[in-house]
Amino acid sequence: MDTVQGVEGARGNQIPPCPPFLKGGLWELLRSKLKNQIAKFKMKNETQKSGLNLYIPYVLPFAVFLILTAIGNQFYNGKYIFYPIRTIIMAYLLFFYRKNYDEIKLSLAFLPIVIGLVVFVIWILPEGLYPKLNHSSFNPYKFNNKELAYFLIFFRLVGTSLVVPVVEELFWRSFLIRYMINSNFKSVPIGEFTWFSFILTVLLFGSEHNEWLAGILAGVVYNCLLYYKKDLFSCILAHGVTNFILGVYVLLTQSWHFW
Repeated sequence: MDTVQGVEGARGNQIPPCPPFLKGGLWELLRSKLKNQIAKFKMKNETQKSGLNLYIPYVLPFAVFLILTAIGNQFYNGKYIFYPIRTIIMAYLLFFYRKNYDEIKLSLAFLPIVIGLVVFVIWILPEGLYPKLNHSSFNPYKFNNKELAYFLIFFRLVGTSLVVPVVEELFWRSFLIRYMINSNFKSVPIGEFTWFSFILTVLLFGSEHNEWLAGILAGVVYNCLLYYKKDLFSCILAHGVTNFILGVYVLLTQSWHFW
């Protein structure tokens, strides 16, 4: 009885026994082709599995960000309930997948801080000069409860300054901008330029925000910083500075529509 162990056939781990009339070279040829097809199938499955595992740490936190934001907007005062929940879940996912983010190398530089301030100005300067995609606001004082207001301000500042910049930069300027060059995005160096990936990420980044024009301009600046520094953390730092200064501005001027 002619069998091959360790190759998955239709039943168990064996190729069916050789019929007497196929003994010899023909059976060996068929067995070889079957082994090759099974090996290709297993390799394809492994590749798909490894590719999915590669994408999840970058896509899942961003998906949570979008989904919980959308759910919160469907309910009266839902955004005030879901924002702390969203922040906690995203922070947990970033911590859980932290070993996957080898492109994040902590460093402190002056340029990203300046870029963050520049984008803040870009964000507020054209206010009222173009139509927004949507209108929303986040006023932590609307419930006339000081303790609740402080609670909401804390989560808003932590979320927008520390958590959201990491989630967005990992998705936009680490995953998507490289995925548009090669689906095996980890093989693409951080900061590699193509016009297609540049334009697509800028437009999609802008469309994510109600202030779409400011978002597009911010996307251009952050992308250029990425290409110049070849360093994702510079973009995270700049993004965090922008959001923190914007948060302080919102609190000082009560411009809740920016939140």
